[in-house]
Amino acid sequence: YTLPTPGLSDFPIPFSFGGLADVTFVAGETEPHGVYGCGARTVDVLGSVGLSFVVGRASEGGSCLWATDRDITTVSGESVEVDWSKVSTSTLVSVGGPGVNMVTLYYNGTCPFVWRYEPGVKSCIYSSLTDTEYGCVWAQQDHAIIQILYDEESGKHVLIVWGLSGYGSQAACY
Repeated sequence: YTLPTPGLSDFPIPFSFGGLADVTFVAGETEPHGVYGCGARTVDVLGSVGLSFVVGRASEGGSCLWATDRDITTVSGESVEVDWSKVSTSTLVSVGGPGVNMVTLYYNGTCPFVWRYEPGVKSCIYSSLTDTEYGCVWAQQDHAIIQILYDEESGKHVLIVWGLSGYGSQAACY
């Protein structure tokens, strides 16, 4: 039986359902890697800890696993593939932006808010709903995406949480 994709107001369902957690948390590797050669920030991991606390509080048992994006993805040029055989849980939470977390990059473009990046020029979230680009002023202003979806290929519910900077990702996790 596959649950319908819940809304964010239903969180922590489906990551914890019927008292059982069944989730893998994925944070970007801190070493430079991936399509853009960037490393993730520690605040992404801290945000994951907060989310896992919420899932754990709603659970009496089950599985709560973790991995870095490098553990479960392969990058070839600008193409990212997720090796779903390395994710044994029925749900996945990806924390950190598409520049530093290749799982998040894999899902870039699956909602009306897309990360646009031109090295040395811009890193922004583009909204196809408003035809507007939203940027970041370091440590002063940020924008973030919180997206929940059902991935048909993997058969998993996925929560993607990220900001334009580590501060944005951490705020989205709150």
